[in-house]
Amino acid sequence: MKKQVLLFILVAVMSITAVYAGDTTAQTTNSYPNMKFTGFARARYTVDLTDGKADDFSIAQARFGMTGDISKYFTYTFTIEGTNADSDNKKMIYDVYIDTTIIKNFKIRIGQFKYGFGLEQTTSDADLELVNKAEVVSNLIKPSRDIGIQVSRNYELSKVRFGLTLGLINGSRSNTADENNRKTFVGRFIITPVKGLTLGASYYDGTTGVADKKQRVGAELKFEYSKLFV
Repeated sequence: MKKQVLLFILVAVMSITAVYAGDTTAQTTNSYPNMKFTGFARARYTVDLTDGKADDFSIAQARFGMTGDISKYFTYTFTIEGTNADSDNKKMIYDVYIDTTIIKNFKIRIGQFKYGFGLEQTTSDADLELVNKAEVVSNLIKPSRDIGIQVSRNYELSKVRFGLTLGLINGSRSNTADENNRKTFVGRFIITPVKGLTLGASYYDGTTGVADKKQRVGAELKFEYSKLFV
């Protein structure tokens, strides 16, 4: 019941905002604030060979949200997840964060977001070819979202492109207060030495619960040429 009320309030607020934006006659391409609706859904059919289990259709993912610009240097993102298969706490709120480029050449993200670790984890769920992530991602990185701050920078040197992402998060999963006084460090570095080839490495170091140490190290490789993707 609480979820239904929250969804109703959210839709009502966004509808009012959309009507207000539609009535504005002096809009320009750089008018602030602005808003855009986003979302996607995926259906799945499961064949279960376990005794007593039935094959079934299901909604694997159903996500809805909004993004927009607050000003020239600030943007926001808010999404809810109807199925919430990726969250242990089963709450609807998924992404709630603000991005700012107020510091030149850097992007700072604050809030609840998908932290930077590995290729599949950092790819938008809507852009993944398959409904489920790889087992190594689901088991070792999960939960995929947390609360904290993240700084990223992309730069180019002699046609070689680099990307660096550093984050400091609670390490207690989404929609959850920190469970200890230690913060979790997450870092990802990628390099594109030649067009189409990207190499990268990621590191995760933190404490979950009261004193459970959690460390993860990842490596990635991506190659794109014409219609070939590896």
